[in-house]
Amino acid sequence: MKYTIFLCVGLVFSLFSMETLSAQVSVCEDDSFSISATGNNPSTSYTLTYVLVCGGTVTTTNTTGTFDMSTLGVSAGSSCTVYAVDHDTAEDFSTWPTPVSSCTSSISQAVTVTAACTSLSVCETDVLTISAAGNNPSANYTLSYVLVCGGSVTSVNTTGMFDMGALSVSAGSNCTVYAVDHDAAEDFSTWPTPVSSCVSSISQPVTVTAGPCSTVSLAPKVFLQGPLSGSTMATDLAAATLIPTTDPYDGSKTATTAVLSTMVDWVWVEVRDAATGTMVLAAQPGLLQPNGCIVDTDGSSALVFPLAIGSYHVVVKHRNHLSVMTGSPVNLN
Repeated sequence: MKYTIFLCVGLVFSLFSMETLSAQVSVCEDDSFSISATGNNPSTSYTLTYVLVCGGTVTTTNTTGTFDMSTLGVSAGSSCTVYAVDHDTAEDFSTWPTPVSSCTSSISQAVTVTAACTSLSVCETDVLTISAAGNNPSANYTLSYVLVCGGSVTSVNTTGMFDMGALSVSAGSNCTVYAVDHDAAEDFSTWPTPVSSCVSSISQPVTVTAGPCSTVSLAPKVFLQGPLSGSTMATDLAAATLIPTTDPYDGSKTATTAVLSTMVDWVWVEVRDAATGTMVLAAQPGLLQPNGCIVDTDGSSALVFPLAIGSYHVVVKHRNHLSVMTGSPVNLN
């Protein structure tokens, strides 16, 4: 995960003081993160310095608030703290968190370093769910979720659920979900730049993939009059090597001679709508076994269709037999 952390506090200190902003947050060991605490600077005559302390030792300091954990060699499992320090004179940061300057104020943010970052994937018609309830530092804060795709805010809610299909987020889009704690009204149209006076945020990159988003498996069973003898069907076509290695319907599948040697023939399987049975939603060739089961070209697997779980009519066709269809819709999963 990639985490961006915004810190703020509305206090002005005349002597040294320290405040911890929020609950502990996390950053991946191969990522960078940023701290913004400009609201803590009581005067333009003060210098605002950021100090990263890991394992009780000062790792680095800067005035930008950006820390690249991979460059700094901070490993997973490390417990760190970032101090945003206002100081009116030179400060010996090697002593932190003990100040040296006579006039210093500081706020801090605890940070846990986790294993390498990963981007979540969601299908373009699926629902993405994010939960970051543990990031809310106070009951006085509101936790909002912001979906940003292609640099623009796509949606904002307090549930963390985003229907990518309803939002028309297309495959290939690079998105980020921000889980934002805010103590005042926030103009989310500006995200990821905060407006509220006191905000903390973590973020999760999301990659949107192409459909089909869900599939159903189907292994129908039929018998062909002619090859049927008792409870099984003969494999005369296979014995005469008359079954083509490529299916004779749309040419989309091939099978090995070893698999074909145990089959009756190729068949065509359609999945149709439940309401009328006239609309073909998905179709593909399959291989008919002597026991009547229709399988894929490996000789054992069920056929897989890019459809949502639900009820459908199923049609089976053969090149020299009449087609058959289920008398009523059947549930596929």
